[in-house]
Amino acid sequence: MATTPRRTHVLPFLAGLVVLALLWSLTVQLRRDQFDATVGAQNLEATYHALLTVTALGESPPSHHWLLPTVSLGRPGDKGIPWGGTIPTATGDYVYTSFQPAGFLAPYLTFKLLGIAPSVENLALFSASVGLVSSLLLFALLYRLLVYAGRDPWLAATAAAAGCIIGLFSREALQSFGVIYWVHELYQPVLIVSLYACFRYLKAEPAGTCGAWFVILMAFVGPMVEWTAYVFNAGLVLLLWFAVDERTASRRLAIRIVVATMLAGLITVLHFSLAAGLLPTLMAFARRFFNRSAMASGQAGNPFAEYALSYGLFLVVIAALLLVLLLWHRTHRPIAKRERVLLLVFALAAIPLAENLLLLQHAMQFSFDRLKFIIPSAFIIAFGFAAARFWLRAAIALGLVVASMQGYRAYRHDIDARSAWIAADTANRALAGEVARVIDPGCAVLVSSLKVRGYANLLFHRGIHEQLSLTDLPGLIEVSRGCGGVFLDGEEAFVDLPRYTSATIIRADGTTTRIEAP
Repeated sequence: MATTPRRTHVLPFLAGLVVLALLWSLTVQLRRDQFDATVGAQNLEATYHALLTVTALGESPPSHHWLLPTVSLGRPGDKGIPWGGTIPTATGDYVYTSFQPAGFLAPYLTFKLLGIAPSVENLALFSASVGLVSSLLLFALLYRLLVYAGRDPWLAATAAAAGCIIGLFSREALQSFGVIYWVHELYQPVLIVSLYACFRYLKAEPAGTCGAWFVILMAFVGPMVEWTAYVFNAGLVLLLWFAVDERTASRRLAIRIVVATMLAGLITVLHFSLAAGLLPTLMAFARRFFNRSAMASGQAGNPFAEYALSYGLFLVVIAALLLVLLLWHRTHRPIAKRERVLLLVFALAAIPLAENLLLLQHAMQFSFDRLKFIIPSAFIIAFGFAAARFWLRAAIALGLVVASMQGYRAYRHDIDARSAWIAADTANRALAGEVARVIDPGCAVLVSSLKVRGYANLLFHRGIHEQLSLTDLPGLIEVSRGCGGVFLDGEEAFVDLPRYTSATIIRADGTTTRIEAP
């Protein structure tokens, strides 16, 4: 097959990048009202949790939290307060063990570099920016794959851009690359770069002569960002061992990937262990795994229904394009080597979906764990679009437009369905203001009858003892030797988001004031 001159790729490639950047700008404008104001959304508790950690990282020296996902703010009275599935460092800073620190350090360092304050609005913009980077990298990968498959550069650019639409306008992309931020978003660009590294290695002539160290590097970086990378690396090792023609070089690479993965895991365990001790770290990791896995009790949600919620009519488009690809393959005979490489890269893109089965509870509760579906879906859309005839491409384009409109509608419906959070947040802020008029929260002990998951800490800018009663407060006041204490009572407005109904204030002299929420 003749090689297309490099200069003929520049214009279509740049045109595709510009189109995607413009479409991303459109998604930001469509969501700007949600970025700039308090809204309700599924998994909004994750955003508050991330924001608390970003804030806390800047309030205590690294010697306290070791740059781990801390949930302890900077005052002495904020230390030593247990919080969910956290473990303490020697200074009483509690750190979260469910996820790697990279996902929190990235926004923290970005805000610090830009000189902007941590806030829900700025975190939403950071999240959207990660979405842009992911879309541009995905376009670049798809473009290279389509050109490798023999497609004309302009068709490759058009098909690659079409494939990326699901990463911009699906309900999941609009939400999870926007008002919601969690570590999984940061893994998307890492996964895409990992796939590109694998593609470079697999397509090399002779096989396995180029890019092995790039693959190893990404096999190390991935697990340092998000746990899904361990599943990806395991699948990559199996494919290299059994499915690649050049067995000797590929099996050597597979062994090196195992070593790189183990090194990443060892560094992670060592990092947490130096801060909190080896046994507490291992026990915390085990608890979080079983709590999030398919073995967890009380599992709610149907995987098919949850994926339909996240991707809506895009699933119909994908199913139709799978049929197109099947029919195209029956009437065309692509170059065997290239077809095999493309199938291997697609298989690698799909492997992370197995993590949703392994940690089924997490995938059902937190929709951002389903972001990984975007990449293999984009492959199917892009290659199906490229394989279709002109009239069918027009139908596919129309289908993508309709799916995008439905995705935006589903996103807005979800926001509107949780609009009661706006009133709850307003009432909570009013109650916090009234409390501050009676007692200084900075010198008081705060106790809540509910779970504490980030939002409450940010509301009062204090550490808060969770799931205690009013009778527990006097003893804590005596131990703290502060100016008094505040007991917060209420109900759960949404998952891990409270609607406080009252605050009972006990001063150091024993006098009590009760404030009802508006």
